Amino acid sequence: MIIWPLEVIASMFNSKRRFGDLIAGTKLIDVDKEDPELIMNEISEKSTVKNSSKLIWISIFISLLSSALSVLPELLTII
Repeated sequence: MIIWPLEVIASMFNSKRRFGDLIAGTKLIDVDKEDPELIMNEISEKSTVKNSSKLIWISIFISLLSSALSVLPELLTII
């Protein structure tokens, strides 16, 4: 809520860049619309993962690690 007035002020002076765009160094551009079906076809062509089992094991490890780290402060207070 605090940033919203800054967003309004920034958009008054420059309609191509918002406050978040100024921070991130990006800008809005006009592009031609594309057929959503073509976009989905491109995504399905490029979405093959070579080592899917490795990706699954890494994601399981990261989720277990984050769960363990979230419980760690409580365990330290018990000890």
